[in-house]
Amino acid sequence: MAVGTSSVNAQEQSKPYSIGPTIEFSGGGTSFGIKGRISNPGVPVSVRPIVLFGYTPSVSGATFSQAVSNGSGTLSGFASLTTEQKRAQVKLIFDIALTDQQADDVAKRLSAALATAPARRTTEQNFYIAKAQDSVQRYDLENFKTLTPAQQKAQVKLFAPANTTDVQIDAATAALKQAVETPAANRTPAQNQTIANARLSLNNADLSVFSSLTPTQQRETAQIFSRTPLTELEADAFANQLTSALNTSVAIRTPAQNAIITTANQSVAYAANTGAVGFTPGSGVAYGAAITYDFESADKKLMGYFGPRILFASGSSKVGNFDTSTTETSIGALIGADYAISGDFTAGLNATYNFSKSGTLSVSGPGGFSGSAPVSGNSSFDIGVSFGYRF
Repeated sequence: MAVGTSSVNAQEQSKPYSIGPTIEFSGGGTSFGIKGRISNPGVPVSVRPIVLFGYTPSVSGATFSQAVSNGSGTLSGFASLTTEQKRAQVKLIFDIALTDQQADDVAKRLSAALATAPARRTTEQNFYIAKAQDSVQRYDLENFKTLTPAQQKAQVKLFAPANTTDVQIDAATAALKQAVETPAANRTPAQNQTIANARLSLNNADLSVFSSLTPTQQRETAQIFSRTPLTELEADAFANQLTSALNTSVAIRTPAQNAIITTANQSVAYAANTGAVGFTPGSGVAYGAAITYDFESADKKLMGYFGPRILFASGSSKVGNFDTSTTETSIGALIGADYAISGDFTAGLNATYNFSKSGTLSVSGPGGFSGSAPVSGNSSFDIGVSFGYRF
């Protein structure tokens, strides 16, 4: 019996290859893939290739913001674009539909700006207020009927005169709701006047009541008014003004032209910083290999190994109006063990300490917009579970 067992173990270890499924847990999430082993009998060195699906590179929101800012190139190439490209890029940085997380961030910044005395507001705070007011003034009141009752009431409260009572707000909400839900051709003079009064309130909005709304109302309000895209005429008008300003020598630019350029640069920064909130680079495929030194237990059932590993990964995602593409190279040290659960199958556990991560995040958008920034991730610790078929 002892001779027979020794023969079986020797036969098991003569199988130099294995392949099977693997699961890897990392800071970016859980990846599933295929892991293998290639070796020569009698040589305690193996090559262990691996392919992972659903792998998420390690990229921060700050890197996304930098890539968008780099792509704008301080607007140096804007004036040379075609009319269609200019229009597309203006809408790219102005038309930003906010997610819940982004809307919360914008709402906090807007509340802080409104709470600051006008003389002490920063350039960024003035921009947030101006952008909000512009979105409010361009808001299509026909969309009022698509809101929930709570959202409708919050919106009316936001633009109601000071000291308006809840009863008056409820009455104004009901009247405006009825007016916008009536087909335009069938509206009474009173209903048209209700809509005209609401439009006047929007045009004269100072947003002073915004800070008194609940956090939920603030988020919803920020989202509602962020869904007011520029028309093509508005985008073209801004593009023409910006082109004229950029083509004018710095020494003779008018205050209005400087303001246009400042607004454009601030809009790029807004798009970059807003998209960075809750940013994820998107998952993709990772592939690589480790070269390990192997050692076995006396009964040949357990094989331990350690050695360097390199992993190449890519991922893509959609962030607002931008498409992102990420490449990443991870270099680390792998250690693990495989246990022979039968003559043909093994189960294993391994860990990788990634001490170096580098790559590139690229962003692109309509109108030929493109930008990139280097990726330099922090060290990470990954855990893997695998099963293998030996042959």
